[in-house]
Amino acid sequence: MKGVILYGNQSSTHPEGLFIFKKKLGKAGREMNDEEVAVKIAEYGKEIGSLKHRTTDLEEQQKNIQELAMSVKELALNMKTMMEEQGKQGDRLQKLENEPAERWNSAKKTAFTTIVSVISGAVATGLIFMAAQYL
Repeated sequence: MKGVILYGNQSSTHPEGLFIFKKKLGKAGREMNDEEVAVKIAEYGKEIGSLKHRTTDLEEQQKNIQELAMSVKELALNMKTMMEEQGKQGDRLQKLENEPAERWNSAKKTAFTTIVSVISGAVATGLIFMAAQYL
């Protein structure tokens, strides 16, 4: 088992497997006593516990964000489908709205053709009778 040497915020592995903690005080460094080492280890333990808690919270937040992203994606797909369906319904509605106008135009055309045919027939018949009188 290898130990760790700590100098301020830096650490390195000790080849003999001993745990040696050193802290620089001012410009000159000094070796820490057992009580100071125990205090530092307790501080590091608290900090590690806090970091684990924060990591757990971040993992939960990441999970929630991922679920939200999937929900937004699903919502976008549903909206796309709804827009396509709305477009199709708009086309069908336009056809339904145009149908009475087309019927009216067809009826006007038929009535006009009938009136013109009746008048033309009457004029032709009158001309034939007039021509028959002179013959």
